[in-house]
Amino acid sequence: MAAVRLSLREKLALSSRQKAARIPVAVGANERLYTIAEIAERWRVSDDTVYRMFRSESGVLKIGGYRIPESVMLRVQERRRIV
Repeated sequence: MAAVRLSLREKLALSSRQKAARIPVAVGANERLYTIAEIAERWRVSDDTVYRMFRSESGVLKIGGYRIPESVMLRVQERRRIV
């Protein structure tokens, strides 16, 4: 099988599509954003624990620190819930 050679333009387009695939769904304009400290206090765990839980979670915003939309917080809470 022959190797496929891509032009620089094709490589950049592919790279853009790969990056777009990792962009989270838009957050609602009226959705509450929580800080790591707020969630840590609410869940009674350390800031470090919350950071580890959310650092690679889709939908988390990095605006002067981490801002976690309420929908993302609820999704993680539900996933980690013990039934």
